[in-house]
Amino acid sequence: SLAASSTSVPGFDGACGYRVFGAPTRIELDTTLFEWTWIGQLDYLAAETGVLQVALDGASVPVLLDKGAGTVQFVVVGGGDTLVVTPPNGVGVCVASAVLGQDGPT
Repeated sequence: SLAASSTSVPGFDGACGYRVFGAPTRIELDTTLFEWTWIGQLDYLAAETGVLQVALDGASVPVLLDKGAGTVQFVVVGGGDTLVVTPPNGVGVCVASAVLGQDGPT
């Protein structure tokens, strides 16, 4: 399980949370993370299958999203208080929440 170090603040788009479509979207975190290798988790709703690019003040990593509602985990290196997500071309994604942390006890 994921031991949370930082979670996203509520998005501005109602039930969608953060609407990610056509351009990079900044997801604000509730704490500032130090430079580290983090495990991230996104709860999302995707109109189609595609690859979302996710960055935490560093190089982005590809995250495969399946069509529909889902939860996906990924590894990202960086620090800061903002996650930047870039949508697949022509695919709309709602990100309900984001969590960054480390492996916790199972």
